[in-house]
Amino acid sequence: MPESLLSTQKLPCAEHTIWLREQKAAFVYIPKVACTSWKLFLARALQLPLPNPLPLAAVHDREQVPLPYLSRMGTGEKARFRIELIAGEITLMAVIRNPRERILSAYLDKVWLHRNPKSYFSLVVLPQLQIDLQLDGLKRPSFLQFLQWLDLGRSSSCSNDHWLPQRRLIGDGETLPAAQLWPMEHMGEAVAAMQRVIGTSQPFPGREDLAPRKSSGSGSRIQEVFTDEVESQFRQIYADDIDLYRYLSK
Repeated sequence: MPESLLSTQKLPCAEHTIWLREQKAAFVYIPKVACTSWKLFLARALQLPLPNPLPLAAVHDREQVPLPYLSRMGTGEKARFRIELIAGEITLMAVIRNPRERILSAYLDKVWLHRNPKSYFSLVVLPQLQIDLQLDGLKRPSFLQFLQWLDLGRSSSCSNDHWLPQRRLIGDGETLPAAQLWPMEHMGEAVAAMQRVIGTSQPFPGREDLAPRKSSGSGSRIQEVFTDEVESQFRQIYADDIDLYRYLSK
């Protein structure tokens, strides 16, 4: 594969890519798109040794749940992954969420309704956001202010993966020789495809497998929240996600 092509191809984010080498496939997980369920499903399907009991937060701990993340592999392995992916020898798989629903969910969960005082979002992200927007320490930004903050991009927290565009995480996913991408509405198809790839009947984790969590209700609030001004600001940041989701939902 010519080095010039490798350098121009937008590849999936290594931090979010789980390379299933024996199955010649890779799954790119996206925060706010059932990523906890996907990690737990893959760990069980691959029969990884897991703590028992397994606290929900531990699913994201790469030491306790050692999924084969591309970012943890050596330079030579990463180079081989790039070559095989672009050559169509690895099937890239990912599930994409309605971008409006995803970003609103991230805002509600991690900013507006966030209450864990010891979390990274309380200790780092929220203070930085309030400083950048010159908000009183007790005041939380509106959704429009949050989007304006993302658009300014002054803080490293603006690139947090919970609101980083999905397109940035999967790269040129839909243009690769072998790729299977689904909108979240077709989650069942994505799960069935992954079961076939791994050769497992392992069920996808349901709500009973996860700790009780109150839904933010982002899906039902889209029309209420996305005023013309919010929509305009949103499109400046997530135009590529809008196009990708529309393409997959045809």
